[in-house]
Amino acid sequence: MRQSSNQSQKVEEARTICLRGEHILWGSHADGQSSTRVKLSIRCPSGSSPIGVFHTHPGSAEPIPSPQDIAEMKRAGLEHLCIKSPEKNLLKCFRIK
Repeated sequence: MRQSSNQSQKVEEARTICLRGEHILWGSHADGQSSTRVKLSIRCPSGSSPIGVFHTHPGSAEPIPSPQDIAEMKRAGLEHLCIKSPEKNLLKCFRIK
């Protein structure tokens, strides 16, 4: 997680999770404009396919999917969602069907 230019607001981060054969790779990355919003363009390295999204929930007690997270995953046709709570250093992954 990074600090915004004013160093007082933590911003959300996101990355595409990609699969090439049996290897998981990072795809596109985006930094949000706030602690609750980030716009990620789903892109993967050549020869790999998107399977999910990793993102942070700054300020959240638990890294659990929001209704918007679930809707966006379904809209994108992706099944795997990993969320990290930076303050708790806790990561949880979910399968969205």
